[in-house]
Amino acid sequence: MVIQSLSCVVPATCPNRCKFCVSHLHEKDRATYRNHIEKNRQFKDLYEKDYLDALAFARDNGCNTLMLTGDGEPIFNPGYLDMIAQLNAKLTQPFRWIELQTSGVKPLSKSGSNDDSFLQ
Repeated sequence: MVIQSLSCVVPATCPNRCKFCVSHLHEKDRATYRNHIEKNRQFKDLYEKDYLDALAFARDNGCNTLMLTGDGEPIFNPGYLDMIAQLNAKLTQPFRWIELQTSGVKPLSKSGSNDDSFLQ
């Protein structure tokens, strides 16, 4: 069996309750996918090497797609997405294909309108 994609769970909330959403398939396992990066910010340098090693191992063993998914809407956590992009850029052979699983729902600003500032 050849593994072709690595799934990265992006911690985020989501305003939708789509019945077809894959993030709800494993709700009982949510504790398994704890957000170690954001909860351990003060130790970011220590964890960064582990994340780089895991990404490099998957890439070096034939995994060609980095899939960004989550237990919510990944675009609601742009800082995390940026960090993953920075880690990928540090790889000797970065992932060429990055798949973002999203409903496309944009966060609302404090005024209640669609907020496009996170896209910059």
